[in-house]
Amino acid sequence: MRRGPHHHAGGARTAQRQRQCGRRPVHRHPRQGRHPRQRGEAGPPGRRHPAHVQHRPQRLRRKAHPGPGHQDPQHPRRDRRHPGQRHHRRPRQGTCQGAARGECQGRAAGPLLGPGPHRPEDRLGQRARRRDGQFNVTQNTSNVTVYVVDSGINIGLPEFGGRATRGFNAVVDGQQQADCYGQGTAVASTIGGNTYGVARQAKLVAVRVLGCNGTGTAAGLIAGMDYVAAQARLQNKPAIMDVSAVLAKNALVDTAATVASDLNVLPIVAAGNQEADACGYSPASADNVMTVSATNKFDEEASFTNAGTCQGIYAPGEGITAAAAAGGSAVRSSTQMAAAHTAGVAALYKAANPNATSTDIAEWLTFECTKDAITNVTKATTNCLLYTAGL
Repeated sequence: MRRGPHHHAGGARTAQRQRQCGRRPVHRHPRQGRHPRQRGEAGPPGRRHPAHVQHRPQRLRRKAHPGPGHQDPQHPRRDRRHPGQRHHRRPRQGTCQGAARGECQGRAAGPLLGPGPHRPEDRLGQRARRRDGQFNVTQNTSNVTVYVVDSGINIGLPEFGGRATRGFNAVVDGQQQADCYGQGTAVASTIGGNTYGVARQAKLVAVRVLGCNGTGTAAGLIAGMDYVAAQARLQNKPAIMDVSAVLAKNALVDTAATVASDLNVLPIVAAGNQEADACGYSPASADNVMTVSATNKFDEEASFTNAGTCQGIYAPGEGITAAAAAGGSAVRSSTQMAAAHTAGVAALYKAANPNATSTDIAEWLTFECTKDAITNVTKATTNCLLYTAGL
């Protein structure tokens, strides 16, 4: 080991003092000759370190990211970011692009899954974040019909108790309108299922526009929305339409959604799962629709959700347990699940107000939602969380 001149000088002076005091010099191993504070010991008080052993400032370790729900009051989350701005992450593998897709897939193996299941219904029924584990509604929704524009509904599942029917199929693949993707069944169970639903007596009509891989066409989506509008006009009764399909902005799709709204059908649409501006997608960017972004169980904006000026409301959408297409349950995370919760609450209001127009329903949702309940919100996004208002 190479040693500097100060080391030799210091060693000679020490030996000389020891001889003057009549003590035998002690010859230390070169590594033992370092200053005691370098070995983790306490050095002599009031003595300055020699130049060759001066402490260098210790490099600060990067703090581990706090766990979910943790917030240091002195260092709030995202404190190094500009207020109101989102943290832009690397796009997820398999992010939906171009075609009309329902739920983004992280991998080919299955749907986008969240960090773990939770039941958000009790959050919808109270203003405060603290949950009581209860979800009680007073409205019987048997007089309400919700059209589910998605990948179909497996109507024979016990979760639906015979209340789900097949209405329209825009996908020609020989599946006989069965839900071979799974999302439509999950969404329908969140809207009105016996176990997982918000409006548990509502009638559910499957409008299949997405195939087994979760994709579809703009023409198919337009045809599905036109079918719902025609049914509402035929029955001369306002209706609720939950739209899960999301595609790149398309003027014809937006027009179809707006026309449905003008015919007293409220389109409640998923904002999309691209972590982008919802105004860049359809039908989320259409006029007179209710575009829904997703939150997690900590009342934070979900990491995957689209948001921005075209969004109208937030609802729980991360780690949601819902019915699986083959029976049982599955956990899903998407703005489609957030829109499903919103459609369920809209059905509660419609049950209490049978003659309410699509405008009436939309205005009630945005009036009753809990203001400023969400943290880490994208700039220019409406900070308002879905609320049942005691219905």
